[in-house]
Amino acid sequence: MVSPPPPPPARPHLDGLLAELRLRAQRLLPAPPPDWVAPWRGALLFVLPLPLLLAAVIALARGRIQTLAVEAGALALVMLAGVLLRRAW
Repeated sequence: MVSPPPPPPARPHLDGLLAELRLRAQRLLPAPPPDWVAPWRGALLFVLPLPLLLAAVIALARGRIQTLAVEAGALALVMLAGVLLRRAW
């Protein structure tokens, strides 16, 4: 029968050091209040679809109505997602 491996050696100095570092970090960086929400939440959903706007303008300039409708629809859906995400948070 095989015996279980021995437990790892105790390292009280390392445990104490980690506890001290955790305590100092909590003092330096206090946790935000629970009702705090980042002001930039969902901002990337408004920035990332900007190429869709450019593609829609190019489609309009070239007279491609179907491409314009697809690009404008995709842009509207992504912008709607950004608005809904900001309201949900």
